[in-house]
Amino acid sequence: MVLQISALVLVLAITFINSMYGLFSGLINLFCTIIAMVAAFGFFEPLTSLLAGMIGAAAMPSYAPALVLVLTFVLTLLILRTLADTYIRGNVTVPPYVDWLGGAACGFVSAQVTVGILLLGFLLLPFGPRVAMYSRYERSDESTGDHAAFKRVDFWTKSDAFASGF
Repeated sequence: MVLQISALVLVLAITFINSMYGLFSGLINLFCTIIAMVAAFGFFEPLTSLLAGMIGAAAMPSYAPALVLVLTFVLTLLILRTLADTYIRGNVTVPPYVDWLGGAACGFVSAQVTVGILLLGFLLLPFGPRVAMYSRYERSDESTGDHAAFKRVDFWTKSDAFASGF
């Protein structure tokens, strides 16, 4: 429950902040976020293997894949956003409601990707089956014979599925 509420609050906060900055900045941020997500998903396994080769597979902590995934995303996003802010100047003038709604729409997609990466990284950590009152699979009341039945529990915002399916 805590993880569900945290994800929802983060998505709403990022969407609101991007609506304040407007459509043009939201589009730039969305573009940078998508490229950072692609880089994180594309390079986190080879970087984790490289890290395991440098440190040694026996000394490789189980939280390294999560750390590499999130750090690759964050560092790539910071570099791209800094470059975009440095080299792209000016703004596009559109009506205020288009600016706010367009910024919010771009911000929502950007928030879903960002929170999705953070959730995937958080769920990769070795906490056990239940993390912050959240478990991916819950036991259901429907049992068949000697076997217990489980149902999949998704996040309210489905940010992890959005980021990995994007």
